[in-house]
Amino acid sequence: MFSTMIASLKQGKEPDTKELSKRFTIALVKKMGFLKQPYLFWPSDPKINPPAEHLLWATVVLTDQDKFELVAGILLTEQLESSQNQHSGLDKLQKKLISQSLEALLQICGDDTQRNKMLQKIHLICDHFPHSHHHEPV
Repeated sequence: MFSTMIASLKQGKEPDTKELSKRFTIALVKKMGFLKQPYLFWPSDPKINPPAEHLLWATVVLTDQDKFELVAGILLTEQLESSQNQHSGLDKLQKKLISQSLEALLQICGDDTQRNKMLQKIHLICDHFPHSHHHEPV
């Protein structure tokens, strides 16, 4: 569902936020529906069941803090449903998952300019992402 956003970022371009916002809404509705189902019934096709990580990336591109917080919870739920990470502290696990997802987002950015723009957006909506990162070009 987010291949256009990812492709734009890889090319160092800013994704079309109007189109991304529409796709995000559709993806969020789909994801919320799957969260109500037992994990065994979750389809693995990302067009049907969009990865929470991609939803999180979209909230950064859209600079939407409210949806970022919502998707951060979805990211945690998805991880807990799919693994045995239930022994970890949930807050610590959520921060780790967010950090990993945001690092992956920065890695797909096509150039340093795009990466820096994305890092600024991240810092606008996420207060616990490390502020000093050196990112190697992709």
